[in-house]
Amino acid sequence: MKKNIKLRILLILLFFTFILSSCELFTLSFSSGTSLYNRFFFEGCKIYGQDGVYLGLITGNYYHPESIFNKYGIYGNQYSLTSIFNPNSKYGSKSSAYSAFCNYAAFPPKIFKNGSFIRYLTTNTMRYPFITPYQLIELFKQD
Repeated sequence: MKKNIKLRILLILLFFTFILSSCELFTLSFSSGTSLYNRFFFEGCKIYGQDGVYLGLITGNYYHPESIFNKYGIYGNQYSLTSIFNPNSKYGSKSSAYSAFCNYAAFPPKIFKNGSFIRYLTTNTMRYPFITPYQLIELFKQD
C-alpha cells in the first residue's frame, strides 16, 4: 500500500515537473500580463534586427553603454538609428516592417539569450513567441 502511494506521488511530481519545464514563462503574473520571473529571464538578452543589425542589450543597468534603456547610449537614444525607441528609425517607427512598434511588422527584432532565439520584440501579436516593447519597458521600469 505504501509503495503504491509513493509511486503515485512520484508520478504526480514528474507530471508537474514536465508541465512546468515545458511552460517557459510559468510565473506569478501581474495585472499587466508581465511577471517577476520575466525580468530576470530577459536580463542580459541581446536584440538583433532581422537584417542582422545589433540593437542593444536588455539590462536593468540603465548606465550600461549597450543598454536599450540608456537614454544617452546608441541603443536607447531616441535619435539613434540603431534604437528601437527612435520613432523615425527602421526599428522604432510604427510603419516599418523591421520595427518593434509596428503592429504589422513582417520582420520585427529578435531577442536572443545565450545565442539562442527566444522571442520577437514586437507589437505584432501574429509573430509568436513575442513580448511587446511596452511589456519590456514595464518589466525594467525603475522606481
